[in-house]
Amino acid sequence: MTKMFASIPGTKTGRRMRVCHLVIQPDLAGSQRMMLDLCRRLDPAHYERHVICQGEGPLTEALREAGIRRHLVPSLRRATNPLDDWRAQRQITAICRREQFDIVHTHNSKGGILGRIGARRAGTPGIVHHVHGFAFHEFSSRLSRLVYSNVERVAGRFCDRVVFVNDEERQMSIDEGWLPADKCVTIYNGVDLARFKRQRNMNARADVRHELGLQDNEVAILFCGRLEAQKQPLILAEIAAAVEQRQPAASWRLVVAGTGSLEPALREGFRRHNVLHRYCPIGWHSEPHKVVNACDISLLPSLWEGLPLSLIEAQASGLPIVASDVKGNREVVTPQTGVLCEPKTATDYATALVRLIDDVDLRRQQGRAARQRAEAEFSAELCFRRVTALYDELCGVRTAAAGTSSQAA
Repeated sequence: MTKMFASIPGTKTGRRMRVCHLVIQPDLAGSQRMMLDLCRRLDPAHYERHVICQGEGPLTEALREAGIRRHLVPSLRRATNPLDDWRAQRQITAICRREQFDIVHTHNSKGGILGRIGARRAGTPGIVHHVHGFAFHEFSSRLSRLVYSNVERVAGRFCDRVVFVNDEERQMSIDEGWLPADKCVTIYNGVDLARFKRQRNMNARADVRHELGLQDNEVAILFCGRLEAQKQPLILAEIAAAVEQRQPAASWRLVVAGTGSLEPALREGFRRHNVLHRYCPIGWHSEPHKVVNACDISLLPSLWEGLPLSLIEAQASGLPIVASDVKGNREVVTPQTGVLCEPKTATDYATALVRLIDDVDLRRQQGRAARQRAEAEFSAELCFRRVTALYDELCGVRTAAAGTSSQAA
């Protein structure tokens, strides 16, 4: 790198490192939550924190409360529109030139392409792109895979490092020749382990279960995610029907935490399968750790993932997991912590759930192993330190103190 500076007062320039994250949607889905946590953990004494996104929303409100500067680009949209994309890229370039960022850290495919090009045109010395899961996956067409892989290959030329949240996609990118190995790094997503420690939240668990209308003896199966095609929520009704057929007398409920365009169809599916009494929709919850701690099993039948925060949160809370056997999920769930199922086969999920509903000792055994795995691999503090070490490497900083967080997990 040609530009050198120090992020600790008293060394070289004595100014703070200027870091800007770029996302599109101002909501609080998985990638935005991970990015927000990273920004909050950056010590404002050493880092000047910025975020570029499309408009106002839950994310910008959280940024405002945290004292993080926001830059809105209205033309920065998920849908492809050549005119909007051109405007967005020009405005991103202008923001980067004006603010003189030391690091621009982009997230997701569309924002990553426009952000990387804009930052490179502005002369930003350190550019990092975060892959939260490629736009193509196991169930994509060959054409889709070809188009998106070539886009990633070209966009990779406009950054210095590409961070992958799962090792499978990192290795695939290298093996396929899309990116050079020395540009790629895997950094697992992490969560605040203290917030999800079940032993500290038993009173809160009882209160939340009461709020949700769950009986003390009911086994609460949690689905947490957007009610969109990626998460395959419509299969939940089929899974519930299969469990009901095998265990009609068992005491259990399926808690659905999330909203989305498929919500009406999901409710209709439960009604059609005569399992509406097992359905407990709660929408988005402002304190997800409380909901996770109130439940007993985590269920995620996604068709594709990067590295799902909902499963990491479940493991941190000591929940056994039943999930689809797709990339991302495969790096969270082990045979000791849960079961991976054929992605589109409802009876596979039902078989695993019935076993866990029936066997409280198995739930506890897998739950203990899940918590241990979260502590070893999925700490937010560990993720933070790896990301800030990458920032320091790119900008020539050698002082480890710059990466110290005041919010240890």
